Amino acid sequence: MTYTQIDSCYESDKDLHDSLTKIISAPESTQNQQMLYAKWIDSPLGEMLILTDDTALHLLEFTGRRGLYTEITKLKEKYKYAIVPGENVITTSIQEELKSYFDSTLTLFSTQVKFYGSVFQHSVLHTLQTIPYGETRSYKEQAKILHKPTAVRAIARANGQNQLAIIIPCHRVIGANGHLTGYVGGLLRKKWLLEHEARNITNI
Repeated sequence: MTYTQIDSCYESDKDLHDSLTKIISAPESTQNQQMLYAKWIDSPLGEMLILTDDTALHLLEFTGRRGLYTEITKLKEKYKYAIVPGENVITTSIQEELKSYFDSTLTLFSTQVKFYGSVFQHSVLHTLQTIPYGETRSYKEQAKILHKPTAVRAIARANGQNQLAIIIPCHRVIGANGHLTGYVGGLLRKKWLLEHEARNITNI
C-alpha cells in the first residue's frame, strides 16, 4: 500500500486523481475570479497537492487526506477561486523548502502563506508555528498557551482544519498521554514526520 492510499476512501491513485481533476481544470471564464494554481508533487510520504496564487501558498496537502475534495470545493465555492493547473514563484519556493526539509537541512519554512477561517482558527495556527522543530506539544498545552484551558476540543478541531501540511506543524501536537492522535494525513505519516525531526534535530 502506498502512503497516498492511507486513510483514503479511493480504491487507487487514479481514482483520486480523476476526482481532483474534475475540480482543478481550466474554467470557461475567469472574469472577476482570482486564480489559484495547482501542482501535484512527489514526496517521501506520497503525493502532495500545492495551491498558490502569485503572493502566497493557499494549500499544501497529501492527496490521500480525508476530505481533500470537499476542502478544495469549498475554496472554489466560498471564495470564488478559479483553480487551474500551473505554477509560479510561490510553487517553486515551497518545493525547494520541502526538498530541504526532507533532506534534513531545513527546520523553518519561510514561504508566504494564506490562512483561512476565523480569528480563533488563525490564533491556533499561529501557536502551531511556535512549536520548535523536533519537539511536541499536547492539545492541553496548546490550550494553555492560548489562555483557553477549556477549549481543548475546539483547538483540536482547528488543528484538523489546517490546510498547510508540514509547514504549519500540526503533526507536532500529540495527546496528553504521549500517544499519537488526530492527524488527518494519517497516523503513519505523523509518526514518520516526528521520527524524522527527532532523528535530525542534533544534526542541524
